[in-house]
Amino acid sequence: MVPVLLTGVDDGELTAFLDGLGNAGEYPVLAYHYPFYRDLLVGLGVGEPLTLALRRDRRLVAVLPTILKRTPEGSVLASLPFFGPNGGVICSVAEAGTAVPALLGAARQRLLAEPNPLTMVVYTPLFGRDAALYTEALGQGEVIERFTQLTALDGNPWSKGLRYDIRRAASLGVTVEDGINDGRLAEFYALYRQNCADAGIPLKPFGVLETLARSPAEARFLFAYHEGRMVAGLLNLWSPQVVSYYMPCTLADARALQPGSLLIARAAADARAAGRRWWNWEGSPNRDCGVYRFKQRWNSEESPFRIHVVALCPLNRLAELGREGLAAAFPWFFVYPFDRLPR
Repeated sequence: MVPVLLTGVDDGELTAFLDGLGNAGEYPVLAYHYPFYRDLLVGLGVGEPLTLALRRDRRLVAVLPTILKRTPEGSVLASLPFFGPNGGVICSVAEAGTAVPALLGAARQRLLAEPNPLTMVVYTPLFGRDAALYTEALGQGEVIERFTQLTALDGNPWSKGLRYDIRRAASLGVTVEDGINDGRLAEFYALYRQNCADAGIPLKPFGVLETLARSPAEARFLFAYHEGRMVAGLLNLWSPQVVSYYMPCTLADARALQPGSLLIARAAADARAAGRRWWNWEGSPNRDCGVYRFKQRWNSEESPFRIHVVALCPLNRLAELGREGLAAAFPWFFVYPFDRLPR
């Protein structure tokens, strides 16, 4: 099997392949793997899509979605930059032994063909799948151990305290609505923007909301209201079995009402009723932060993943660019761990 490059012409075939693997439980397919999300990244100028694949008997058996970013400083190739914390080669368990090294090798060769290659960055899949294959295929390089938190949507009740918070929100008059319009998107984004400013975290552009509002099959919006004003919002992205906790926001002076908890409870119930099995909370800064503890309340358990970083240039080249230079040239990319650059 020879790796090939997929284009937009292959989107129907790619979508059917992802749906099949995801529905069969053969791979933890995420919404980030689908063409709509690739198009979102391209529309925002994140980079150029390079989706590599293997076919057997004219049928897709493995896919590696990546994004190439070319700049005057050099080129970086990454699996799922921007918001997605889990990537890698998408294939069945039976195909992994062949597909993982073949597609990672092909991606590396694509980057080496660039005039000034810098680094190749690969995120491993959910549930720690195929971890040894990535280590073997990528060889020497930096490995960053990370984790996400996952909740099984199995109907087990939330904790007593959490159930109380959810009931209290409803009793205090918080309501949940799901219709999308321009006004609601603007209010949602205003809450989200303020949350990011308060927490000092990067802001997703408003174009993300606008684009995802046109993707009803994958993007699910919920809004919480109290006394006529929006007090919280939640945007999740759905795949065949996994719900990704993508963009939550809450009005600071309404947190005591617990509108966010009411939204999550509704979203989790909707997802379970629609046959989704897992809620992916995405990463947290550390185990001591309030975000991590909040996710723990929802019966979540840790699931490890790794970020493999392969430098294809001398490290002093990256060190010359430094933290600020790399961040400016490659926004939304994890290029190299800053604390491991030579000083």
